[in-house]
Amino acid sequence: MIKVTEISKTYGLNHALANVSFSVEKGEIVGLVGRNGAGKSTTMNIITGYLAPDSGSVEINGFDIMKDPVRAKENLGYMPEFPPLYPDMSVEKYLQFVCELMKVPKKDIPGQLDEIMEEIGLTGVKKRLIGNLSKGYKQRVGIAKALCGSPENIILDEPTSGLDPKQIVEIRKVIRGLKKEHAVVISSHILKELADICTRFVVIDGGQVVANGTLDELVRMTSGGDILQIAFKGTALEPQAFLDIEGIEKAKRLTGKNGEQRFELREEEDADAREAVSRVITEAGGIVTMLKYQERSIEDAFLELTDGSGRKEENA
Repeated sequence: MIKVTEISKTYGLNHALANVSFSVEKGEIVGLVGRNGAGKSTTMNIITGYLAPDSGSVEINGFDIMKDPVRAKENLGYMPEFPPLYPDMSVEKYLQFVCELMKVPKKDIPGQLDEIMEEIGLTGVKKRLIGNLSKGYKQRVGIAKALCGSPENIILDEPTSGLDPKQIVEIRKVIRGLKKEHAVVISSHILKELADICTRFVVIDGGQVVANGTLDELVRMTSGGDILQIAFKGTALEPQAFLDIEGIEKAKRLTGKNGEQRFELREEEDADAREAVSRVITEAGGIVTMLKYQERSIEDAFLELTDGSGRKEENA
């Protein structure tokens, strides 16, 4: 378990973090997201013990990362954005070296290496020099390094950075498999990748946690009223015709095709104006060709949550 409690950090006059708190349990993959400069990297560095907070604490399986760093780090595996790999070592020798650094008993190293390489998909390249591997396989080696010593908690910083689409799919599958035995924190700028991997998100903006929850919870937190997309033929209507409907607060005309008219309507929160919208169109002599709600994405939620308003949500 990773427990972050009220950590704050200041660089001169810059307040990088202000009372950031969240926790990650075994079986979870938590995405740490935020705009550049939001405090995400500072948070990651404090969790891993690379930086000391001005106040607050980080516990790894109950051990304080500052007061008891050796025991805390025994329970923590870390893959930085640019893993410290040795290109002239083979995959197997490098991971053996890491296991020795993690004080894995010598008799246990061969079995642990076989298990890790099988889990991460490195068995077929274990004799190859790291410098001769593709970017995707180097990222796999970085993840395998984080697993050496069997830590229960894993930190992954931008694990899919620079990968091609096929490699991203492969690494995503590897990361998904980690939650069976680990608590995982992952940071990435590719929000769609996180949506496919993470069980929960912690959103940081201006050095504060502004949201903490599942993707569905984040979308509900930001959506307000739903957006209704409509298209129809056989009549012409102005936006005001829809604004006169109870429950519609905004109406935007879109570009139509093949004689269709298209609109985007924002409903008031908890409203359902579909029946009324359809009736207005048909009573005007039109035929509805499309009427559906717009699906909200993680990008929509992220942009609303990090709009600089300083709105802070209660931690989930």
